[in-house]
Amino acid sequence: MSEKLAVEPRKSIWRNGNYTWWLAGDTTGAIGRGFSLFIVSFVAYDLSGSEAIAGSINTVILLVILFFSVPGGVITDRSDRRTLVYLYSGVGAVISLFLFALVLMGKLNMGVFIAFMCILGVAVGFFGEASNASLRSIVQGVDYVHAQAANQGRDAAVQLATRPLAGLFYGIAAWLPYLLSGIMFALQGLFFTRIKKSLKASDETAASDARSSDTETSLCDENSGDQELDIDSLDPESPVGFEGEPAMDGEHLFVGMGHVEAEKQNASRPRRGWLSSMKDEFVEGLRYLVGRPTLLTLGIIVTIINLGTAGIAAAITLSLIGRGYAAIEVGYVGVAVGVAVIISSIFAGKIAATHPTGIITIIGLGWCAVSNVPMIFSDSYVMMLVCSFLFGLGMPIINAALIAYIFGRTPEGLQGRVGTVVNLAASGLAALAPLIAGVLVEQVDFRATCAVFVAVCAISFAIALFSARIRNIPVPSHWEQYE
Repeated sequence: MSEKLAVEPRKSIWRNGNYTWWLAGDTTGAIGRGFSLFIVSFVAYDLSGSEAIAGSINTVILLVILFFSVPGGVITDRSDRRTLVYLYSGVGAVISLFLFALVLMGKLNMGVFIAFMCILGVAVGFFGEASNASLRSIVQGVDYVHAQAANQGRDAAVQLATRPLAGLFYGIAAWLPYLLSGIMFALQGLFFTRIKKSLKASDETAASDARSSDTETSLCDENSGDQELDIDSLDPESPVGFEGEPAMDGEHLFVGMGHVEAEKQNASRPRRGWLSSMKDEFVEGLRYLVGRPTLLTLGIIVTIINLGTAGIAAAITLSLIGRGYAAIEVGYVGVAVGVAVIISSIFAGKIAATHPTGIITIIGLGWCAVSNVPMIFSDSYVMMLVCSFLFGLGMPIINAALIAYIFGRTPEGLQGRVGTVVNLAASGLAALAPLIAGVLVEQVDFRATCAVFVAVCAISFAIALFSARIRNIPVPSHWEQYE
């Protein structure tokens, strides 16, 4: 730790031009994706008339995204992230504009709709990690806690605007959301051209290697504790930031051995095929995560809580659509969540940086379950709005704490691969939530469906509560000494 870094005042991230252009690009991309994906249930229901079929199509698209995110994380770690963002925005723009043209001409049918949305899902899986991974090259160290809080507010604002607007535009003209989605995707690529800093994975790797060679002098056992967080640019009195985002995402193989030994082994390995190499790199990310008990437990918790919350959200959407609510009214549920997240984001960064991460995680998981309990007894539209708002209040705090710990404890060189593994764990079962919710809502009722998914949320809370490893996760400034 240099003395200079310890005394220099930290500049606001808003004075970082590269960050503001990244935020603008990432935001427009999120809006484009939101417009395209939010109306899937409406289009599918209009084409089929069935909540179960609408939920099934959502599940198919989510599974496509997850399947292709496996090689996608490795590709992110091997490529220029700027190029990947260009590919992502280009494919998103083209698909959205094709759908716009088909809907406008009245030529859209179920088969064509599923095919085009699956193509978009492939692009999201392959290239969707690139924007998040590139943030690590732009925002460093302790600034990431503040960037994460800002991003939480941004995500809430996007949700706040996208859902009701998508519903409103769909009600005005079914083709309008796709037209706007195509424009937003195109703007993402345009804004990324303004980022001056290199987003090449190789450049980040070189910087990471240079830092690591100064500190790594001995070999580590493969099953030793979590890799120490790279904090060479942080003040020891400051809370430790993290530099990835939930779908969260880098470069320099560092799993269970010293850097020098890793380089020797890599040099001695025979050259392998591209697919075999990608598989090996993904497995390395998986081994890193599984080999650390705290991270493994958190991965299980994230998987379960995502299934529960995704199921509740899907049940609300499909129930309202089936009961004849207008698209914009369904979108207002997202507004309720978004308003709450914006309010909570004001305090999320400070709370996550100054309170024990384990305690925040336990309280946040409990809140996810409790805030949705009233819908077990009432399926009124107002109750759905109220519970969605209450649920949204806890989202930024638990995300800033739990996700921050996972990626704050992941070395720079494995951000993309570990991000892919975490995303699979977090979203794997959750991808089935629309299917499960659709069938239960159609065959039973909304309140019983909600009870099932609230129970799932309660399981994640119980795991965290009774796990000493989770309870004892300290404040961010002491993460590097934990486990």
